Amino acid sequence: DFLVDFLLDFLVDFLAAAFFTVFLSAAFFTVFLVDFFTVFLAAAFFTVFLVDFFTVFLAAAFFTVFLSAAFFTVFLAATFFTVFLAAAFFTVFLAAAFFTVFLAAFF
Repeated sequence: DFLVDFLLDFLVDFLAAAFFTVFLSAAFFTVFLVDFFTVFLAAAFFTVFLVDFFTVFLAAAFFTVFLSAAFFTVFLAATFFTVFLAAAFFTVFLAAAFFTVFLAAFF
């Protein structure tokens, strides 16, 4: 009777320990998987966020440089055209003055 009680207690304790070990292992593995996927997804999100941020930042920088270059080109073209018109006007003005002086001297 003592041997049967001892064997039954041992079997119950063994099964409880085995169940508890499996339960704790499963819980640990579940937490590990949840943590792993959380970190993995967070890293993936952060990577995508950084890639998007740098893409937008580079696009904005490129667009800023492009607009600055376009503005500078238009500004230089306008300056050149203004100088060109002023030089043409001055040339015509000098020619008219010279012609007026020439005509006045002739007559």
